[in-house]
Amino acid sequence: GNVCIYKSNPVNAHLTDAIYPLVLHRLVDEGYIGFVSGGVETGTVICNHPKVDTLHMVGACGTYDRIVWG
Repeated sequence: GNVCIYKSNPVNAHLTDAIYPLVLHRLVDEGYIGFVSGGVETGTVICNHPKVDTLHMVGACGTYDRIVWG
């Protein structure tokens, strides 16, 4: 019952823009997952979006601290 947006670090933009959507095209086509890449600004928008109620993070401790502690 959830929709997922996957945000990658700009270093991995080649995967986010080409590989992941190709491999998971059925989920993308059905609207269950979307892919974006970006830095702090993109992550901030996603974290503060009113329709986002759950976050799962994998990455740097600094990113976690910024999201959780501000």
